[in-house]
Amino acid sequence: MSPDQFVLFALLVPALFGAPYMARVFSTMKRSLPVGAGVGGLSGLGGAFIALQLIDFCTFQADSSNLEMYMGFFFAAVGGAITVVLVQWMSLTFLQRDQPISLGGQRTPGMFNGWTAPWVLLFPSLVILLMFLYYPAMQTMRMSFFNTRLGRTERFICVDNFNRLLNADGFNWQTLAIFAVIMVGFFLVRFLSREDGLGMALQAGAAILIAGYVVMNFGAVVILLCAILAVAILIGRDRELTVEWLGYGVMLVLALLFFQEVLGQILSRTSTNNYYRVVSNTFFMSGIIVVASLALSLAIAYVAYQPIRGGNIYRTLLIWPYAISPPVAGIIFDLLFQPEAGLVNHMLDTVGFGAVAWKSAQFAPWTIIAASVWKSLGFCILFYIAGLQNVPRDLIEAAAIDGANAWQRFLRITVPMLSPITFFLIITTITYAFFDIFGTIDYLTSGGPAGATTVMIYAIYDTFDPHLGRAAAQSVILFFLVIAITYMQFRTTGRRVNYGGL
Repeated sequence: MSPDQFVLFALLVPALFGAPYMARVFSTMKRSLPVGAGVGGLSGLGGAFIALQLIDFCTFQADSSNLEMYMGFFFAAVGGAITVVLVQWMSLTFLQRDQPISLGGQRTPGMFNGWTAPWVLLFPSLVILLMFLYYPAMQTMRMSFFNTRLGRTERFICVDNFNRLLNADGFNWQTLAIFAVIMVGFFLVRFLSREDGLGMALQAGAAILIAGYVVMNFGAVVILLCAILAVAILIGRDRELTVEWLGYGVMLVLALLFFQEVLGQILSRTSTNNYYRVVSNTFFMSGIIVVASLALSLAIAYVAYQPIRGGNIYRTLLIWPYAISPPVAGIIFDLLFQPEAGLVNHMLDTVGFGAVAWKSAQFAPWTIIAASVWKSLGFCILFYIAGLQNVPRDLIEAAAIDGANAWQRFLRITVPMLSPITFFLIITTITYAFFDIFGTIDYLTSGGPAGATTVMIYAIYDTFDPHLGRAAAQSVILFFLVIAITYMQFRTTGRRVNYGGL
């Protein structure tokens, strides 16, 4: 295909996806389906064109590599998707103005009758957001396509900053194509439970993908064990839960296919691309921080919530680490885990264990994890204690009368009732693990030794001087990664949240 044909294909794909999507949106509003399809097609086409115009269609030149062309498809898809979502919001906002807005279908006192007053009141906030949030974000996006150095002039280099991060080893057009399939498949999972031909076709395709992956990568014994486990899980389940498990299995298989080459090189210590090591450190440390913080804080909050003498003082002492900034937490743990004169090694030596090199490449990530978990415990405990106060006591007492022990009451009643708090804390703790961990790392290990504790946010700091454009590219990758993780949390975990007890 010629570069012009690639450009045409990149523009038409968002339009072809936007047309049926907006047609469905218009059908829910009892509007014309052809008009909705036209609006969706034009929105996808326009958004893709604007996204490619911002980079001057540089990814589709005659000398562009395959990775650059596929990155051009990605930018066009993102631009089209953003535009379609904005058009959907505008359609739902302005085409349904005659619909009741308040609960019960009646306008209540205090609601605005028109649109002028709300926009006037929101204008100062919008200006502040535009100046200090949206404009810097757009500037960062722009700089990611330039060779920008501090104190020097900038030069447009298309997607070379991204190529330096992704194209060193392990990331090629196959992995990018699989990534696109993951994104498309994630949106198709919601249609797996349908009874029509589309649902049946998606279920068959999902089963073929899982079976193919299992047959190609595992032996007969493992296949048999997986089959037995699948049957045990699905027996007695309803159809919607069955296809839900099937959908998650598809996502897992595709994710393994996508990351197998990159993760294999990282784990075998043969990767020459340091950025993949950085991404691996980020996911490893963030995952443990989130899980450990939520589990420990829930256990501590459940114990602290019990009626004991001096409970208010005790709870206050548990929460106070939240008031400490991450750099101060790094300094505290630096003093505790000093290899020569640290308190932890002194205690180990007292009980007969040898000193541990806590800042070595083997133990430094765990030191950062311990400091970060301790720092975030107070915040999580505060919300869990507030949530425990709203768990209905009559449900606990009824379960006790029915013979449920303390552990069963905790798992079957308390934990589900705390699901809104848990969902909120998952999002906030992920944000902390990806961004606020910077101060702890900077004061405790400075990203070392040998990059063992360098995460994505700290890599941006290391690259900032003097490679400002490359740091901007890393910021864009981190931005879209956090958005994708957050969106997946809302689409998966958010559906299991029970708001009945709060």
